[in-house]
Amino acid sequence: MSIVFATTRAESLGEFMDSLTDSSGQKIDVVSSGKAALEAVKDGAVKLVVIDEGLHDFTSLDLALEVIKVNAMVHTATVTSLSAKDFHDKSEGLGVLMGLPVNPGKEDGVKLAEAFGRM
Repeated sequence: MSIVFATTRAESLGEFMDSLTDSSGQKIDVVSSGKAALEAVKDGAVKLVVIDEGLHDFTSLDLALEVIKVNAMVHTATVTSLSAKDFHDKSEGLGVLMGLPVNPGKEDGVKLAEAFGRM
């Protein structure tokens, strides 16, 4: 496993996930909670955690911070409804690879795979 996607909306984000898988060549493991994402990071095989808004146990940026605490070498990307400026201000220092729109699609999967590939 290389990518974990923490979301409760996996069925509606299939196009994004397929695009990310195809573009990155990495398998995506979907989990429905921040706690499960952190457990996957602890196991050591995760390189990227994509964090959706609306998890019941963490906000996206709080989970990004917890991921860093567990393993600072794991990259994160978050789905966010914040404006670009607000997202930058709130995520500064958290090492978030990129913010994704609330309903990421195929193009967003390609962009994330490209950014992840540069790391």
